[in-house]
Amino acid sequence: MSRSLAAVLIIAVSAFAFRPEPGFAGRSNNNETPRQANAILFQPCAFELESVSGPLKTLADSQHYTYTEYTNTVAPRPDGTSPATLDAFATLGNGGIVMIAAHGVTDRLLVECYPKSDAGRAARDARLQRLCDGTDQPGGVRLNCPTDVWRFSGVQEVVGAGGEVRSDPTDFGIGLSKAGIRKLFSPAAHTILVMGACNSFALRDAFPATIEYFGYTQTCLKQSIVKDAEKLFQRLVGTAFDGKAREVGSDGAILPNIPDGSCTAFGRGGFTKILRHAGPGNTTVAPIVAWIGVTDSCGGGDQAFTPRDKTFSQFGDANPVKGTVTFDTAMDTTRDPATVLTRGDDNGCQIELKNVMWVGNRQITFDIVLRQPGTFDLKVHKELALSQHNQRELDGNQDPRPFVSNGVGPNRDDYVAKNRCGS
Repeated sequence: MSRSLAAVLIIAVSAFAFRPEPGFAGRSNNNETPRQANAILFQPCAFELESVSGPLKTLADSQHYTYTEYTNTVAPRPDGTSPATLDAFATLGNGGIVMIAAHGVTDRLLVECYPKSDAGRAARDARLQRLCDGTDQPGGVRLNCPTDVWRFSGVQEVVGAGGEVRSDPTDFGIGLSKAGIRKLFSPAAHTILVMGACNSFALRDAFPATIEYFGYTQTCLKQSIVKDAEKLFQRLVGTAFDGKAREVGSDGAILPNIPDGSCTAFGRGGFTKILRHAGPGNTTVAPIVAWIGVTDSCGGGDQAFTPRDKTFSQFGDANPVKGTVTFDTAMDTTRDPATVLTRGDDNGCQIELKNVMWVGNRQITFDIVLRQPGTFDLKVHKELALSQHNQRELDGNQDPRPFVSNGVGPNRDDYVAKNRCGS
């Protein structure tokens, strides 16, 4: 694959919607986060294909995932990054969001990449010999040659002086087959894997069906990959579509592995047409107060918090106001719900909250007793409203636009609802 054909896999294809609006079927609001709270970029050939680190680093910063970058198999590499080797590849199963940028074909992925030089070839051949002998065992795993691991390099077509066309290597590499990938990389459920290689959708069956997998069906361009990654990640963190398209989304019911037109990160489409997705679809990177009643074009909708922006005239213990907050993602219900949801800074009505309890793993119900006319706030605390699996904090409605935005990154953001008590 030539430098212009670098690939980072990501999301899929078409901008067509296959259902009339409003549809809602592609939105579940019954999501889970990845099991780990870290984002990992693995790009062994960045010296040749150029780095694609920007979009994933932005997502990690917004949603407070630990960010790790493996760049280039051999030096030089940017400060703060580590070598992209088979040993590092064997640790990618610990990632919650993983992005890989490398050369690929339908049955093999380049994992170690050495410069196109005599020294690079010698280093590659020596490393491969140690792998085949069993002297080097990445992650403590013995790889078999050539069934698991073997020579695999990027290539480019070159026209000779006589007009003949030949394929020349652009580097000297070591690649893993599907069997080799399975031995070293076993991601957990709801991992988001943005797999960076041309023809990479054909590698889907090297990974568990429970992950969100994005890949290309053909040769792909580095520039398109970066744009696809930016678009996907902006939706996942809520900076696109006002926080309404944060879940990955399901595949089309008519044509598999392409966007279904719903208001989800994948469903809205607009990506490179050779990009595909396969996976459960109900994955988010951090919890929010759910959006409900959103159209397929991400219009309208309401926030699943009541009461909000209401006026009440019922007072006393015998006439409580019923309240509910529903999250879009499975939550850590070991947290005391009476600390997750409390009165806010404004309590002019002298309210008292009673019967605050979890209902399932996504909802808190409560009663509000009003004591006098005035105003009052209700608050969901960012540091206590945490996702069940990787403890990501709430992305609420105070940052960046207080009481206007909801679920628009960054997370670690309280949710506050204002109300009034009449006379």
